[in-house]
Amino acid sequence: MGTVNLCEALKSLSLEIEDTALKKTLDTIQVLLAEGKIQLQNVITKLAEYIVDINIALLYKKYLSNILLALVSAKVPLKSVFSSKTFDTCNDTEKIAHLEYSVILGVLSDHPDVLQYALKYFEINPISPFEVYINYEDSYNVASKRRRLSNIKHKVTAQQIVTCCFNFLSKLPNEFSSKWDWTKFVDNFRNNEHIEIRWVVKECMVILTNMTELQSKELTKNMSITENALKIKFDEDFFVRPVRGVIKDERLSVNVVNIDGIILPLYDVENAKNGRLVPVASTVNNLRSLALAVASGKAVSLLGPVGSGKTSLVEHLVAITGRKSTAFKKVQLGDQTDSRMLLGSHQCTDIPGEFVWRPGVLTEV
Repeated sequence: MGTVNLCEALKSLSLEIEDTALKKTLDTIQVLLAEGKIQLQNVITKLAEYIVDINIALLYKKYLSNILLALVSAKVPLKSVFSSKTFDTCNDTEKIAHLEYSVILGVLSDHPDVLQYALKYFEINPISPFEVYINYEDSYNVASKRRRLSNIKHKVTAQQIVTCCFNFLSKLPNEFSSKWDWTKFVDNFRNNEHIEIRWVVKECMVILTNMTELQSKELTKNMSITENALKIKFDEDFFVRPVRGVIKDERLSVNVVNIDGIILPLYDVENAKNGRLVPVASTVNNLRSLALAVASGKAVSLLGPVGSGKTSLVEHLVAITGRKSTAFKKVQLGDQTDSRMLLGSHQCTDIPGEFVWRPGVLTEV
């Protein structure tokens, strides 16, 4: 990302920011950038401190979408937030951190890279945010007045929690429907006094049980949600302005890798390795195009003649993102390839008459 382009983005961001401290930080950063006295990594570190504010996070997505993953990874660590496996014995600071991280990841989950980053975060911290919220609310409501007053500014609302959980479930239903115990979610929020929260709970129930439209309407009626009720307006149409230019900094965060301006999350930091490709112009352009396609979150097909470097390009990307030997499968297609190799088959074991299922490459993926 060029310095001039970043300054323009920060200037536009400053016009919409209401937080006095952040506005002052933005002004300082712009001056330092103009004088060449600050690196992009330091800029990201300073800006990431404010990303737990939902309104600020949305503005970051609007004006700094190119470095959004770097901003998220600088604030939300890919490590266990809780000091104990039984989270209910952990302190309030750890609980609040998990709730804030979950809400922000949910708000920004329409960004494909942030969504994959969130999935990785919840693999490390599998406890659902709504379960922590329910437990935290119980202890919060019986806390002393002094403690309640000291923690009030950090309190996450039920609206934010249910919306966050719905965002994850609607975007990755297969992953999150089985990851969390949604009965606790439904039991605690379906009779909430706020109709917007009940509407979100209803939508989650529709996804979890694969309801038909007729069943969904009946559930809406049973939950006393009127048809003309104000439904929550999500930020799907939130206008995003990508920052022009190319990001030159090699390391923006320990959890992301920069590929000629395209930021991708590291799958395994310890497994990440340097690539072996010679960075000539054509290779860099092709690698950037591949990284951009991967960042879109959609299936990618590389076309080219034999020996043009398609496999090498993919293996290079796999190595630098820490997926080699852990999250990468390769199969050679040819005349001998059949459905059993791709999908799997039952194979005999050392015990006579016993067969076990061996998944194929596609099934494992």
